[in-house]
Amino acid sequence: MNPTADILLDHAPPEYLARWRSRVAWRNTMHPGQVSPGGEWNGWVVQAGRGFGKTLVGAFDTIEKSLDHDHYRYGVVAPTLGDVRSTCYEGETGIITLMTVGNDRVPGMGLVEGTDFTYNRSRLEIDFPNGSHVKGYGAETPDRLRGPQHHRLWFEEAAAYRDAWKGDSLNTAFNNALLGLRLQGRGPTQYLVTTTPRPLKLMTDLLARTGVAVTRGTTYDNLKNLSPQFAEAILAYEGTHLGRQELAGEIITDDPRALWRWAWIEDHRLDHIPDMVTLAVGVDPSGGTDEIGIVTAGAILGECPCGEEGQHFGVVDDQSGHYSPEGWAAATAATFHEHNADVVTPEKNFGGDMVESTLRNHDPDLPIKLVNASRGKAVRAQPVALLYEQGRVHHVGNFASLESELTTWVPGESSWSPNRLDALVWALTYANTGTTGARRVKAPSGTITR
Repeated sequence: MNPTADILLDHAPPEYLARWRSRVAWRNTMHPGQVSPGGEWNGWVVQAGRGFGKTLVGAFDTIEKSLDHDHYRYGVVAPTLGDVRSTCYEGETGIITLMTVGNDRVPGMGLVEGTDFTYNRSRLEIDFPNGSHVKGYGAETPDRLRGPQHHRLWFEEAAAYRDAWKGDSLNTAFNNALLGLRLQGRGPTQYLVTTTPRPLKLMTDLLARTGVAVTRGTTYDNLKNLSPQFAEAILAYEGTHLGRQELAGEIITDDPRALWRWAWIEDHRLDHIPDMVTLAVGVDPSGGTDEIGIVTAGAILGECPCGEEGQHFGVVDDQSGHYSPEGWAAATAATFHEHNADVVTPEKNFGGDMVESTLRNHDPDLPIKLVNASRGKAVRAQPVALLYEQGRVHHVGNFASLESELTTWVPGESSWSPNRLDALVWALTYANTGTTGARRVKAPSGTITR
């Protein structure tokens, strides 16, 4: 701290002094990889594994710049609006959390909502008494980033943006936001990217740009600050291809022993959803603490936009995640109605009739086809992987976690359960065997054994 700041603090009100000291103590908890690089740079890419503390980097930078500069405009872009709220703002190391109560490992600044800042949760806006303003955006709607102007931007999990496969091209979320980074007078206009890397064009474009500083880090850099439960769960991937990406922060394409190849996905993407038939929401309601797989896929009606002959298929959504029973039922029903799907195909092995009952309790009218996994995952997955190899399956956009599972899960060797992969297999298997033409068929309840 410089001498002028010491003099100012000697005369500061007690409550301001306490908050400043809290802020200094908070900065002292950061490890070297979380400190912004020196020198001149336009962009700073923090490419690191899970648990490194990437979100804390972005949240701290947002708060510090907003407090240090009057009338500062800071934009926060995450894969979805929900990610802005649940991770960048209200997460364990999110902006609101760090400004107020903090968490077990990072002290909060003790700022008071309504006095030291205001937070509009529905609009994802934070305002400070000095006129600074923070606004959150979801990358799923790139057009909304065309007009806003900012002094600084934080791109959270940029490799997971739906259009990240297009790279830094016009009318993508990244490019639209960057074109609005043109406000002057509050220091240099800079942007920060915090992401777990993936072999998408946006990452290669970013790393090739001039004026970009890169920080690479691993989960191990911040292991002492992680909860034992998280550390145990994430370290289960140690020594695997997926672990090299999720732990070491490396850009991994695929494991040569896996059923899927990265090129089968990357070379056949579509940027819009074509007319679809036999659209199924595949669900893998696995037991334990694993994610619930919820993936929507179907057959493309008529000629494929790719121009190739034959029946082609589209993967249009992935809403997999950690849910309560009511939560995954609600997410499944919402996905079904959003895409005007034909059927829900949940696996019944975990829970039996309770699977259908859980869905019915939430939405009695869902057309459900229970599927019974009588064969191993690899045997069920191989026909679907063959469709990918033939270039007949098209991902509509970028599905980061699903694609990581597909290209890194090794049958008989991976110790983790690929629940997104399973849900995809159920949806595409139904689409491939149940195609009926242009008419949407509402399937009755029943059980399919595969």
